[in-house]
Amino acid sequence: MYFCDNYLLAVVFCVVTMFCWGSWGNTQKLAGKTWRYELFYWDYVIGVVLFALASGLTAGSCGGGAWSFLANLKQASAANLGSAFLGGIVFNAANILLAAAISIAGMSVAFPVGIGLALVLGVVVNWLGAPKGDPELLFGGVALIALAILCNAFAYRLKAKAAGGAKGAEEGTQTVGKGIALSAVCGVLMAFFYRFVARTMDMDFAAAAPQSGMMTPYSAFFVFALGIFASNFVFNAVAMRHPASGAPITEREYFRGGFAIHLVGVLGGLVWGLGNGINLVAAGKAGAAISYGLGQGATLVSALWGILVWKEFKGAPRKAGMLNLAMFVLFLAGLGAIIAAGESKTKAPVKVIFDTDMITDFDDVGALACLHALADAGECEILATVSCTRGNASVGAIEIINRYYGRPGIPVGCAKETGVVGAYAGAKEKVDPKSPLGEKRGNDGGHYKYRKLLLDYPGWFEYADSDDAPDANEVYRRVLAAQPDGSVVICSVGFLTNLRRLLETKPDAISPLDGKALVAKKVKRWVAMACKYPAGKEYNSKWDPESSRIALENWPTPVVFTDFEYGKDCFAGRAVAESGVKGSPVADVFAGNIPSREEIGKDPAHWLRRAFGMGGRAAWDETAVLIAVRGTDGYFNVERGTYRMTGDDGSDEWAPDAENGPHLRVTEKLAKAEVARIIDELMLRPPANVAR
Repeated sequence: MYFCDNYLLAVVFCVVTMFCWGSWGNTQKLAGKTWRYELFYWDYVIGVVLFALASGLTAGSCGGGAWSFLANLKQASAANLGSAFLGGIVFNAANILLAAAISIAGMSVAFPVGIGLALVLGVVVNWLGAPKGDPELLFGGVALIALAILCNAFAYRLKAKAAGGAKGAEEGTQTVGKGIALSAVCGVLMAFFYRFVARTMDMDFAAAAPQSGMMTPYSAFFVFALGIFASNFVFNAVAMRHPASGAPITEREYFRGGFAIHLVGVLGGLVWGLGNGINLVAAGKAGAAISYGLGQGATLVSALWGILVWKEFKGAPRKAGMLNLAMFVLFLAGLGAIIAAGESKTKAPVKVIFDTDMITDFDDVGALACLHALADAGECEILATVSCTRGNASVGAIEIINRYYGRPGIPVGCAKETGVVGAYAGAKEKVDPKSPLGEKRGNDGGHYKYRKLLLDYPGWFEYADSDDAPDANEVYRRVLAAQPDGSVVICSVGFLTNLRRLLETKPDAISPLDGKALVAKKVKRWVAMACKYPAGKEYNSKWDPESSRIALENWPTPVVFTDFEYGKDCFAGRAVAESGVKGSPVADVFAGNIPSREEIGKDPAHWLRRAFGMGGRAAWDETAVLIAVRGTDGYFNVERGTYRMTGDDGSDEWAPDAENGPHLRVTEKLAKAEVARIIDELMLRPPANVAR
């Protein structure tokens, strides 16, 4: 499936939409010389359906896989199919009124009043349904467009009253009332159709598959077009028997038209369909409110056609011309504000649950520091921080870092009864929190660093023994149940124990859903630091292999992997280690565990084998956080396939599958040195909040 992954390109698509939606009315004007608008409209609808089907079978099917047109239609839920179909019905009712208004008042009035009103109301409706973009700029732009509509309505009234003589004035007043009334009703209805369609679409096109039951822009457009087609047998039949102007007509009149006149109507539908199709594709990057608002700038285009080409204001008073000029200026200013709204950084924070081991390596500390820095910047909301190990200082260490960043109230928890226990993977017994600290051991300092944090920051934690912390299962279920559907990103940088346990939970007082159903309903994606490419044993996935197997085979939402291969030579943390910041648990851990530049310089190959470089420590876990919050765009390339466990010894392998693979693994796009620089910059940010 083709999708738009660039905001500037999305704006270009919306501009094309603007010209398509603002120009299809010309085909009605051409046909209207000899052909009633009601008859034209049958062919127009056929054109819309044909374009929706053709785009689905071509652009909507390229690449195959779960996102392809037919496969996506088959799995779409009844609720989403019904919503898109209803959107077609609502649109058709509005568009027939618009066609009637064009036939009475012309394009330069019907579009500014009808579609302009639809733009104003529709932006509000779509923004409330999916907030994206700066609301002040967005609604400021809408206000300017509302003023533009009023200018056009007053200009039309002046033109109608100047029609000539007392009789002309009387007829003009009647025409004004009818034309504006039809346009206004059209605008109110037109404001709501887009939301019915947009709500059915999964806009996360980089995921391995759409959320269960959700549709792509192509399948949603096709079902929407079917709604237009089916409802036309009711709405247009009524319009033919009770026309806005002229005598009633019957369906037999349609079959008296020649091929050329029918082709003009189909062309109108194809033009509108092109605009609608690329507008829905653009909505994934720009957001529904902005995509809809820019597309409805069609008002400006249609008014230009009506005034400059069809001479609909010929003979109107000079004051009408000035009002129309004001309309154009206000419309352009309003559209500019809407575009600027989409470029703002006010998108909703990503909701993240962070799952870590905090047992030996210390990139977990860097990852949690990055997550807090991103939360300080408003890019994410940390819902919970849990440990996948037990019987050690992991939860206490998490609490210390949370408190350092001014968030001591974040829920914490740890695994129970199963998985890795103690001071290192493979340990047979838990750590006694009252035992002596002992000595630092191992290349990465082992669990010593975390026990030392508890000694260095007394009073900053509640759980010296992670076994005393709440069950991670309860934390997961309680947090997920409270969140909107499809809104949570789980970022795991440790063993997959908690994820397996979550999937196996049963309905309880927290939620009537079992674990897998709760995940499917609430989790948008899982970002995992796990597995080894192309095959092998990786620390996080090998030490609890049964949990890894169950989690990877049964996880119901998209999964993105940053594996051992990516992070092994992406070095970060030296800047933190050498920062000299006092009173920072993050700086303390990195300063105490990264070898000096001199040590690495003496034997770089030795330290490289141990995942150290001049830049610091391999940034496996920090990379996962970056993906969880900011996604892959601009930072990473992705490959589709499947990671699976291949034995009981913790071995895994990657199977590429560009069409149907349920998993993504990241590869280098932005130079790893630059990714590391971004990670260092995040870790060096001082806390925005202080709550000791």
